[in-house]
Amino acid sequence: MEFDGKKADITFTIKAVESIPCELRGQMLAFDGEGNLVSEPLRTPWPMPWVTEELAKLACGETERPQEDRFRVYNPEEPDQYVYVSVNEEKDAEQA
Repeated sequence: MEFDGKKADITFTIKAVESIPCELRGQMLAFDGEGNLVSEPLRTPWPMPWVTEELAKLACGETERPQEDRFRVYNPEEPDQYVYVSVNEEKDAEQA
């Protein structure tokens, strides 16, 4: 998948949230293999950098990603907050 001519290696789609008082469901963040955001940033009523930061760590391998296609990503500063995401690795799609 490409975003403004930049190829995404991995995309995360937010499926649900917990303890976050705004709507994020359906939004997608895409990263290259180095963890650089290649898609548009999240649309939120206030800054929520932890979501993008934690997903970037997963994208580049700094944080180990669960084997499942869907999993929770927690706010490191407020453990009751999380986003439930589905993941699509573009490398897998090309090999299929």
